[in-house]
Amino acid sequence: MNKQQMIDAIFEHVDLPKAGIRAVLESAAQVTKQALYEGEEVTVVGLGKLKPIDKKARTARNPKTGEPVQIEAKRVVKFVPAAELKSAIN
Repeated sequence: MNKQQMIDAIFEHVDLPKAGIRAVLESAAQVTKQALYEGEEVTVVGLGKLKPIDKKARTARNPKTGEPVQIEAKRVVKFVPAAELKSAIN
């Protein structure tokens, strides 16, 4: 589902104009990005939790040549689905 399809689906359930729904989705994305950047977890009840995770630098191997490759430390986002979401897709 892309953004426009999500807007259309939400439009069927709420009494808001599509432009308002788009603004809410874009604002939610911005707030979520900022919170994750600041190291906070973001929980959406019934959906799950987004958590920023710091990964350490490590040495890996190039599978083609076998040479060692240095991978820098980085921050990634981990999604932990809520129990309600897990049961909904099974």
